[in-house]
Amino acid sequence: RAILTGDELEMYITRISGTTGIFRSRRASTAAAWSSPVKVDVFPSNAGAEAITPDGLTLYLQVADDLLVATRASTAAEFSTPSALVNLNTTSVELWVSIDPTNTTLHFVSDRDGAMKLYRTERDQPSGPFGAPIIVDAPLGAFSPVVTADGLGLYYGEPTPSGVFPRYTSRPSITSAFPPGAEIPGLTFPQGAWTAWISPDQCRAYMIGPAPGGPGDNDVNLATR
Repeated sequence: RAILTGDELEMYITRISGTTGIFRSRRASTAAAWSSPVKVDVFPSNAGAEAITPDGLTLYLQVADDLLVATRASTAAEFSTPSALVNLNTTSVELWVSIDPTNTTLHFVSDRDGAMKLYRTERDQPSGPFGAPIIVDAPLGAFSPVVTADGLGLYYGEPTPSGVFPRYTSRPSITSAFPPGAEIPGLTFPQGAWTAWISPDQCRAYMIGPAPGGPGDNDVNLATR
């Protein structure tokens, strides 16, 4: 994934080949160029960046099929050593986190029920433990689902014989089911791609997939509207 802070001045990228791990890139303004990514050594080399709160102070990551969390006092400080989200992890796979702006509602994917499904868990305050996860009725097999800040929209990749392609669906309330998604106008990737991060106003989407003239199959792409 590639995930951003709310001001879109910090990006965390997961690399799965070469020097692996979580890398950080910064820029001075949204009009400026990104700096060269630098590995965040406090995170294990097999870690994947999953989600970060808008204030940039809490980062969720996945290591060896479990979910962990790291915090920092300010964006000028380094993150703490990650700790496990013990209330959420099982002996099955947990991954693909979305966190709401208040850091109290978290969505993630797990195959604890025998298939990869979307779950939601909540807590009363950002420093408290998450409650028991419940299954969210959503398209089965959704790849890298990203729940919008209000909890009503879902961007995800739909696996097909030709690749993984971006889709979007929405629901009227946070307790409602997500119906099957549809193609997203303007997001056309002939070789496939999926959404990694969506801005709160849903006007900027960072996509993972082959970029025209890019160096690999999992490049970071930016789509705007």
